[in-house]
Amino acid sequence: MGICSSLASIHGNRLHPVDCSANDLQSGKLRSDECFPAIGELANYLGRRHEFLYHRAKIAGLPEIEKNGLVPLVQPPAIDTDLELLRHETGESCPKLICFASKPKAYSIKLPDKEPRVMLRVRSADILKNRLALDWTWDGCWTHAIQIRRKRPAISPTELFLWVFEDLGSLACLGPVPSQFLWIQINQTTSIKDAQFMPLKDFSARRELARPAEEMMPTENPPIRRILRFLAQTARMRKSGSRPLSKSLS
Repeated sequence: MGICSSLASIHGNRLHPVDCSANDLQSGKLRSDECFPAIGELANYLGRRHEFLYHRAKIAGLPEIEKNGLVPLVQPPAIDTDLELLRHETGESCPKLICFASKPKAYSIKLPDKEPRVMLRVRSADILKNRLALDWTWDGCWTHAIQIRRKRPAISPTELFLWVFEDLGSLACLGPVPSQFLWIQINQTTSIKDAQFMPLKDFSARRELARPAEEMMPTENPPIRRILRFLAQTARMRKSGSRPLSKSLS
């Protein structure tokens, strides 16, 4: 079932279509409302079809995320991105974003820096106060949206955005996400069904209980190995049904 049919069944009727002018179609340019859709029309769809969204974070940056949450960062745009529109809408010469995926397997692509990462998730409802956009870091994202609109000139801006999101599996969030809204995956799997998550705030508190006193001292490099070991230990204990983690580590 296509995204437009899915939207129609969820909302009970089609979203209001917006006619594209001949100039829009021939110029190959997207409008701002197609790249930065109205949050109100996204909320119901994301809540029903994608309760959670996923972000793969560097483990070296986890202590900072535990403290300040996820914050938008500068990422290089894809070559087909309309930089003029992007800079106009964000007010930034180097726009910042947080990339969120529709499911963990969307991050099966190889990342160039090969740094250890951990999967975080957030309820889609908890990011809707932020502005969302097409993920301009994906090669071909802008081109894909233009091709869809050329084939379906009556498609609404929200439908176009969601169609691209379903096809590519990623969207851009332009605002911060506090740590209290984040969950951390504690087992190694790309299957949503098998993935085990716990609130990041609980994970952080329990990891502090497990940290020896001498490790409380500031260090130059984040304790990546200790975080990895604690993730594995947490997953094993949950799977085996051991005593509550806070007691076993106290």
